[in-house]
Amino acid sequence: MGTSVSDRRRTIIACALLAVLVFTKILLRPMGGLDELWVYGVARGVAMGYVPYRDFTMATVPLFYLLFSIPLRVVRNMFMFRITSAALLFAFGFVYYRIAFRMTDHLWGLTASLLLVSFMDYATYNALMVLLTLIIFILFQKFSVRNAVIIGVLSALAILSRQTSGVFLLIAMIVYMCVDKKLRKFILPYIAGLGSVMVLFAAYLLMTGSFSAFWDCCFFAIIGPGEKNTGIGRDGVMAYILIAAGLISSVVLIKKNKERMDINHMVFGLVLLTIGIPIFDMMHVYYAAAWFLIPVIKLMKKSVSETVLKIVIALMIVFVLFINAYELPGRTLDNRYREFELIPVRTAELDYYEQINAVNSKYRAEGKRVVTLSCGSCIISMMNETYDPGYDMFLIGNTGTRSAVSVIEEEMENPDVIFVIADDYEDENWQNPRGVLSVIQDNCTPIERYDAFVWYESSSAGA
Repeated sequence: MGTSVSDRRRTIIACALLAVLVFTKILLRPMGGLDELWVYGVARGVAMGYVPYRDFTMATVPLFYLLFSIPLRVVRNMFMFRITSAALLFAFGFVYYRIAFRMTDHLWGLTASLLLVSFMDYATYNALMVLLTLIIFILFQKFSVRNAVIIGVLSALAILSRQTSGVFLLIAMIVYMCVDKKLRKFILPYIAGLGSVMVLFAAYLLMTGSFSAFWDCCFFAIIGPGEKNTGIGRDGVMAYILIAAGLISSVVLIKKNKERMDINHMVFGLVLLTIGIPIFDMMHVYYAAAWFLIPVIKLMKKSVSETVLKIVIALMIVFVLFINAYELPGRTLDNRYREFELIPVRTAELDYYEQINAVNSKYRAEGKRVVTLSCGSCIISMMNETYDPGYDMFLIGNTGTRSAVSVIEEEMENPDVIFVIADDYEDENWQNPRGVLSVIQDNCTPIERYDAFVWYESSSAGA
């Protein structure tokens, strides 16, 4: 009884700490991170009634955006998106704490989860997929017919959060259940849970008229030729080292203890590692690194005293709070645009995009179609409370099986089109599709400039 009360009190303390640190980290973050802006932009587009794949292309599966569009239908601004993001990341951090607590103890579990929060980035479909995977890991420890159905449902939702890692998770589950004789009887209930969700998703695609476009974006574009969103980042070196240490620790623990949970942990860790496909950087391998921290801790936990650990925890809390507030000086709550209310911003940054928007508005008033080819296109749409489905996330690998250049060439057939693009487009953002700037420079006429941005008129305009 005493242990149960004590565990409950520890859990409440951990829950409160994680909630404070996660929410302050997300809500106090200055605007400017492109990944957050792009993800918010897609969710707001869905909230505005645009249908993924049918109305705009994207290389990812839609569950994250469908879920995050729900609160944005009530209040459509970035602050609401951040509240929802913080809730997701808090749930992720708390479930991670519970697993780390169970595999080590309270103090080590809290240490691991605080480290998780320290390196926590924006909420994306990756975080949703990992949260679902962690819940599956918990249910996986105690199989029953009911749990098998639930795990099947969650596996389907994981696939609809991130198709590549979700499929690897599905394969791991099926193989695991086939190898373990005791689990084979749960394969059919698992497939029933998985299949029910997939049937509903197929019905959604058919009802929205996006079935063929979905396969074009999320399957054929991924396996086919063309410019791919790939890379290996040096920013993840420490994470790579931790993953390697965790894999070694997992093997040692499995040989030493032969516990099912250690085996399960390693299998699930290998699935999380696939989030690094095809972009192997800190943002993508962070989840696997955090996961493989647990076996490292499990091996070394007896070598550190509780007193030292409590000091480390206190220092980590101070560090996270400091980092949360570090970037705030120089930012203001510039509420001139409704979608950026309560978001710390650089006034100069909004002023800059305001100038670009003013020129765009001038040409639109003349009846021109303005195509903004910039990583900041989504910011301009947010200023105008509109959505440009073709260009607010015009990124490498995000145009389906079509090449980015072919999209621009089709636009050029319209004599009333105006392109605005930075003359350093190739360097402005590494995810900008290549060849776009050169095809515009070769076939269009420059008519106006503001700083690095140049407005081009289609050559067919004067024909």
